[in-house]
Amino acid sequence: MPVIKNGVAVRNVRIRDGQTYVGCGHSRIYDVMKILGVKPKKLGRSSSLSPEQCDQIADFLENQGGGES
Repeated sequence: MPVIKNGVAVRNVRIRDGQTYVGCGHSRIYDVMKILGVKPKKLGRSSSLSPEQCDQIADFLENQGGGES
């Protein structure tokens, strides 16, 4: 599913926006990224995820029983 921000489909989602998108906090999203082997894209000092990576993380969390732990 594409991520829409200000009416535009985005290619990359910043980690903080990804947390909101998948419904979990900072530590949990990094834990799940480690489990799944998802590597964020680095753009300077900023890290971002593709919408496909966000969907992968959201599916994992849904199968595990939820976001916030």
